[in-house]
Amino acid sequence: MAQRVFELVSPFPPEECETRLREAVVRPGVFAGLDARPVLGTVENRRVSLCKKEWRNNGFRPFLRGRLEPHADGAVLRCRTGLHPFTRLWLVLFLVLGAFVALVGVANISRALAADRPVDLRMLGPCGLLAFGLAIWLAGRYRARGEGQFLVTFAAEVLGAEPRELEPESLLTTLRQWSPPPYPRPRGEPDDGHPEWVPSFPVLLVVGAVGVVFVACAGLPILTVLLG
Repeated sequence: MAQRVFELVSPFPPEECETRLREAVVRPGVFAGLDARPVLGTVENRRVSLCKKEWRNNGFRPFLRGRLEPHADGAVLRCRTGLHPFTRLWLVLFLVLGAFVALVGVANISRALAADRPVDLRMLGPCGLLAFGLAIWLAGRYRARGEGQFLVTFAAEVLGAEPRELEPESLLTTLRQWSPPPYPRPRGEPDDGHPEWVPSFPVLLVVGAVGVVFVACAGLPILTVLLG
């Protein structure tokens, strides 16, 4: 699930870079498979999102996502390759909840064996579901091997740029980049030199997901005791 961060410096201005990328990719749609271009993507308002076109759908394929910015006499595309943010979120939720439920099942089996009671093998169902999910994830990663580097090379050729890999950014830095620009301060209110940070939808989504996991982890043992 690690992301790779790249910087592509192009001699062309941002507007021309945006035009070049838009003409080189095909927009996702029903008839996208009929187009000979090998990359699906959207390029709007200097924001870039690309993925390799496939005949079979792979939810774990990497995306190249970034933004074009002015740089010297040209432009720079700062981008990262990796799973789509929502795919990463749901994968984390699935692994956390699946592992927790599987541990509860294993604990119940251990108690049954310790008390010399019959073991209900249906308690191992969550373990099988977790293993199945992990197998799908690994298969998707194997099918998508090399696609991230392919997207970087593709974007570099279109922009006439030389890719340079940077150090991966922290999750906090990534979330701050998704946040909207700060709201202007009301007139007459003193400025302390630090802009207000307003949480964006992805940040709220992550916080909500963590809350759901916490409630599930806290409530499931209580429910198990009550149903006893």
